[in-house]
Amino acid sequence: MSEKTAKKKRKEETGLCGMCDSEICPCVIKQIRNMENAMVAAKQAIDSLDAMLHKKILECDEAVKSRDEFKMRWEGKQQGQLDQKMQDIDKQVSRFSLRNKIAVH
Repeated sequence: MSEKTAKKKRKEETGLCGMCDSEICPCVIKQIRNMENAMVAAKQAIDSLDAMLHKKILECDEAVKSRDEFKMRWEGKQQGQLDQKMQDIDKQVSRFSLRNKIAVH
């Protein structure tokens, strides 16, 4: 509804109660309209906050996923380094055991 039609509608209202046909004070009508406008503004604010929360949840999930991937790569790299060191140690042990066999015979 445009602002002009809303003003016309307000002028046309008689300010009578629908149940008892008594006059309603214009300040009460104005206060009720203000409260309705405040409710609309509050709903829009809540919708906006909800959208922001949803966006932040998605960003958080993405950050957690990225962190987990990095952690897995880091652990994999460390495991690879440990495996390489274990293989080096095993090779050295086998060399020393061969030396002991050669020296005994």
